[in-house]
Parts: sequence; structure tokens; C-alpha cells
Amino acid sequence: PARAHVNVVRCVDFVMCPSHLCVVMEPLVGPELFDWLEVEWRRMSWDTTRLMMRQMLAAIEFTHASGLIHRDIKIDAFRFRTNDPASPLVLFDYGLCCLSQPPRGQRRDIVGTPEYIAPEMGTGVYDEKVDVWSVAVCFYGMLTASFVFDVAAGQSGLRLVKRAEVERALTKPALEAAPPLAVACMKKLLVFDSRLRPTSAEAHALVRDDD
Repeated sequence: PARAHVNVVRCVDFVMCPSHLCVVMEPLVGPELFDWLEVEWRRMSWDTTRLMMRQMLAAIEFTHASGLIHRDIKIDAFRFRTNDPASPLVLFDYGLCCLSQPPRGQRRDIVGTPEYIAPEMGTGVYDEKVDVWSVAVCFYGMLTASFVFDVAAGQSGLRLVKRAEVERALTKPALEAAPPLAVACMKKLLVFDSRLRPTSAEAHALVRDDD
């Protein structure tokens, strides 16, 4: 089957097993973004940063347009399709995704990787904008090589980011050395109040044009 989107992993088939549903996906043989950044982070140009931001937001916009919320957006969920330097970045790991349409009279599950979880997810009432928050955390990590907040090793229970922690993170000296346009874009996405946070389509528009 044709690939649905260049920046989204393609599902090839589904196999029903006695106790599991197995998903067969296209092979992604390029490096994971996390591993790639460990080598390339210090020499990344603004053009490279913008291209990656553009592709990550394109993948999320397509996911939302398809009626899904990924719910586990993180740097580790992106991988290059091949080892070619021009290979596109691909979003995969849809194991925690859910339908965008909220369950009638029910709260959604609180899932994801703690450092990337949007603050509103703790209420169980949230929408696609949790993915926008998570990708903004990815951008923050790409610009500063750190998280907005850290989860202590061995910590039990859910740990949600606090508004004060976000405010402190946005004043880190490391941001002063990052490309100003990338920082400005990240700050427009890393908005604590989800009502004021842009949608994935609006976020993608921020980096889609050369200006």
C-alpha cells in the first residue's frame, strides 16, 4: 500500500494472535533521533533544526487530521527512515494512541513518558494539544540538551510539570545560545494553559514558511 505520509510510519499489516494483536510496520533502518542528537547536537545548524521541527510537526498534524492522538510523543519516538543524510524523519510508536473523539462521559487514561506529559493530562480531560506540548518538550530538549523538568530516579506515582517549573525552564541560559527563531517557536508551543496553546496545524504553520 502507498505510504500515507512521508513523516509517519506506514503500517503494512495486522496479525491476530491468540493473546496479541501484532502490527507489521515498514522497516526503519536509520538512526533514532535521540542517538543522532547525541552525535550531531553541538554542530546542528538552524536550517537542520528547522527542517526537523517542520517534519515532526507535519507528522503530528497528519496524526491529528487522521482522528488520532499519539499520546507518547518524545524524541525517542522519531527515527530516520534510512541512513541517507537526506532521509526524512519518521514518527512511530503508536502503541498508546487513542481516538480524538472523547469517550462519552468518561475520562481518558493518563499515559505517556513522564517528562513529556502535558499538564492537563493529569485531569483525564484533554485533546490533541497534549501532543503539541510533548513536541514542544522535544524542541526544548533539542535546543538545550535537557528536559523542562526532571523526574527523580525511582520516583513512584505520577509526576506532572508545574507552571513555575516551565517558567524557570524558559529562562535557562542555554536558550540564549540557541537559534532565536527556534526558541521563539518552541515558546509559542510550550504554553501551560492548553486553551492558549496552538493546534498542531497552527504550530506546523509557524515553521512551514521560510520566513
